[in-house]
Amino acid sequence: MKRKEKFAKRDAYIDYINNCQLKTPEEVARLFREYTAVIWDYKLIGKIYDFYGDNVVIYREGGNDMVGVQDVINDTLAYIAAFPDLSFEFLDIYCDGNEQDGYRFGQVVEFKGTNLGHSKYGPPTGKSLVKDGKGTLDICECLIKYVNGRWRMHTEWGARSEKANAEVLGAEVLSGSIAQNLDDQLEPKQTPTDADAPENTVLQSDINSDKIKQLESKIEAIEINGKQDVIDFFKAFPSLVWDYKMPGRNYDFYKDDIVVQTSNWNELNGIEAVVIDTLDFMAAFPDMKVNLDDIIVQEIPEKGFKVFRRLYFEGSNIGTNKYGKSTGKSLGKDCLCLSMIDFEKVDGEGLITNEKFINSEEHINEVLNKKQASQC
Repeated sequence: MKRKEKFAKRDAYIDYINNCQLKTPEEVARLFREYTAVIWDYKLIGKIYDFYGDNVVIYREGGNDMVGVQDVINDTLAYIAAFPDLSFEFLDIYCDGNEQDGYRFGQVVEFKGTNLGHSKYGPPTGKSLVKDGKGTLDICECLIKYVNGRWRMHTEWGARSEKANAEVLGAEVLSGSIAQNLDDQLEPKQTPTDADAPENTVLQSDINSDKIKQLESKIEAIEINGKQDVIDFFKAFPSLVWDYKMPGRNYDFYKDDIVVQTSNWNELNGIEAVVIDTLDFMAAFPDMKVNLDDIIVQEIPEKGFKVFRRLYFEGSNIGTNKYGKSTGKSLGKDCLCLSMIDFEKVDGEGLITNEKFINSEEHINEVLNKKQASQC
């Protein structure tokens, strides 16, 4: 099955999200039903930038509030990384309002998934969010307004089944969001009195939202016919996945039964393992950026291309850490990743069919581990 056929439902959702005018409450309800699915079910977390701005405020139970889009990104990354098989079921959504004053809506969902990934509370417990056939309840109310030419989330009030989440994650109680943001080491965040940006302000979230759309359009337009097409693809694709937090795009360009060989006898077996590995790394370093330092492409007639890449990852450990509490330490400029890829045409579309990579594993572990390296 071709990629466009395989992801037709997801792509229809994205088309509606990108083009909906939000002229009626019914359109708003449909938008956020499909928007939620794109972020959580399809792991396109960077789409959060579309409607959550730099100054958004999310009020949570007990005052565990989130301020700004990066908090929302970090929390979502951490939750999905902890429950990589996460899915949700919409139970209800209702919207009221108009274009001039904005819209208010409430939604109710059930989360279902298994704690198969690390969280700030420790290693995976293997426990499920499902009990007696029901997932954990999540309810939110949202206010969206049209500000500076864009619809934006102004304020959100959210409540999760915190006792159930704590039990599944192996915690006595949940403290703050599931993301680790070193809040105890930083100055307390000041909640804005008005979440609207000043007129004509260009928000970083808007820049990121537009860049995602540009990269997706660029990738979609590339026809793999020669070396330059492959180079253009591998310049755009890693940036979309890593810089703009779109790990679900790996589904598009890796074959389903891919086997990725990594260092120290390790392998990633299947596309799900690739996506989970990406999420795990990204959740630990949610400000991650990737720099493509060099690329070598060789065309193999009648088969495809060999692609060798030299990458450097940059970011700070302000997210979920498999060794314990976030360290805040930076990868600096030394996180070298080298990879060899077979990039072949399958049903007329370019797919990664084989990959071997080494990604500075010991350096990453040192950054994640609070213990400093011994001094000579």
